[in-house]
Amino acid sequence: MGENEGFEFSGGVTTLSFTPEETDYYVFTTFSSVPHGFCINVWTDSLYEILSEAAPFPGAHALNLGYPQKLIAGQTYRLGIYPQQCDVTTQAYVFVRKGYLISTDAESEGLNHLLSPLPVAAYEGEEVKLNAPNTVIDNLTATANGEPIDIEISSNTYDGSTTCTFVMPAADVTISGSGHLATTEVNYVDGDGTIHTANALPLTGNETAIGMEGEDRWYVASGELNYTQTLTLNGNVHLILADGAVMNIGTEAEPVSGVGIDGSFTSSTLTVYGQTLNDDTAGHLNINTDDDCIYIDGDYAQHSGNVTLNSSDGCGAALWYNFTFTGGTLYIAVDKNAIYNDGNVDILGGKLSAVSTGNYYGIYTMQGNVTLGWKNADDEVTFKNLVYGSSYCTVNIVEGQAFTDGENIYDSTTPSDVLWALTNVTLRPVVPTFAITLPESFEHGMVTCDKETATVGEIVTLTVTPDPGYEIDVLTVTTIDATSGAPLRANVDLSEGENGTITFVMPAAPVTVSATFKESTPTAVEYLNIDKTKSGQRYNMMGQPVGPDYKGIVIENGQKRVIR
Repeated sequence: MGENEGFEFSGGVTTLSFTPEETDYYVFTTFSSVPHGFCINVWTDSLYEILSEAAPFPGAHALNLGYPQKLIAGQTYRLGIYPQQCDVTTQAYVFVRKGYLISTDAESEGLNHLLSPLPVAAYEGEEVKLNAPNTVIDNLTATANGEPIDIEISSNTYDGSTTCTFVMPAADVTISGSGHLATTEVNYVDGDGTIHTANALPLTGNETAIGMEGEDRWYVASGELNYTQTLTLNGNVHLILADGAVMNIGTEAEPVSGVGIDGSFTSSTLTVYGQTLNDDTAGHLNINTDDDCIYIDGDYAQHSGNVTLNSSDGCGAALWYNFTFTGGTLYIAVDKNAIYNDGNVDILGGKLSAVSTGNYYGIYTMQGNVTLGWKNADDEVTFKNLVYGSSYCTVNIVEGQAFTDGENIYDSTTPSDVLWALTNVTLRPVVPTFAITLPESFEHGMVTCDKETATVGEIVTLTVTPDPGYEIDVLTVTTIDATSGAPLRANVDLSEGENGTITFVMPAAPVTVSATFKESTPTAVEYLNIDKTKSGQRYNMMGQPVGPDYKGIVIENGQKRVIR
């Protein structure tokens, strides 16, 4: 069989055979002339299926740039071609070409983990593309027979991938250079205050699109980033706002013409995080447009961080599915509906202001339900009209929680139509207060508290004062049932405060404090009674006898002396 020889086949299963004239790497390529896929298997009499690939669409190169196959001269190989649709005639060509190897040198072996799996084989004149997902190439050269060949390197900042392209010469190619992963390890916090870590791609401010269809991608905004046009989403995008970051999509003076963040028709979601639950230090995302600020064919969720949405003629968050807000701040001031979606709206913590400056609503959900809750005493929900009243929509407050508008209290028993009617109000949590109980006295010491009652999430400080010669042994804070007094959970987490104090976060239940003290263990000699009439024996500060050659502070005849 000669080099670059092709086999044409049609119909159903086809078996062809060939015998290479020399032992070398070979590349199998295919071309289909009708819109139906097929599979190819290569095998010998002694070894079944040494290679198997599929060409899923017309013109697909089923076996291009696969793992190199070294074939033996004089050995007969068989090709089995299997159309994917047996009732349809498939016409295709199979080419068997002598291949040349692409690999890295010993000093650049780390590139094997960044580029497409190496080594691979390609034939002379073929355009070779080596993909490096989530990779920044620091430097890269390609040589054949010791001579450099042209190689083009292109990077996509929106997904962190790099592509290296060159034309294969009639010789093996060696790749040299180095690279590193484009992502960086970043901390973020969820709405419960739990810190997590993700490998995120740093944003530069030059992106027009981020994410990858069908995948989860993480990004981090640091410093100040300014986007003057729509930022398109693809797939599931997780955005971390680093502490102090300011990410602007348009400005009040020059808003974006069109949607601010556009994930429409791409099955996208957007989830926003900060690195702290402290609103003063958490990063900011600011969107100013003349259209919808966020339009997503999926869900929007925010667990921390600060987000501001302004639009002169659009919605704030326009979603095809669910809206979830559990922490951070979200301020929406738009002409149309502040939150407009076709799924559920869950507002369970943080500070949210959803105001329509036009004749629209704070929340307009066409088919879902609205649930309101809080996590901290300073959470709040502000709106012009809370929600579009509809027989398809119910408004619920989390069981066991309550809100007040300053005059009335609303809880889980409040009917939906009452909440529908609320206009131009701010709802704040009705936070219960729980007792902190301490014994009137302790044995060998004292424990005092800076308050008698505390609200959920409030910091409580304990001051521990042992009697002379004693130290704290065990200190516990235990939650108790407010009705029966029975323990609910022992060992509320304690932390060291300032000046030797102990602190804890008040749980949603009364607590009792208990403590025991034990004798302290001396660590040095405080007093040594020595009869002055006896010999002048010297002792070190630990009370141990020392000889006349000892240097330092000693006690001799009941007095301290310095021996040099």
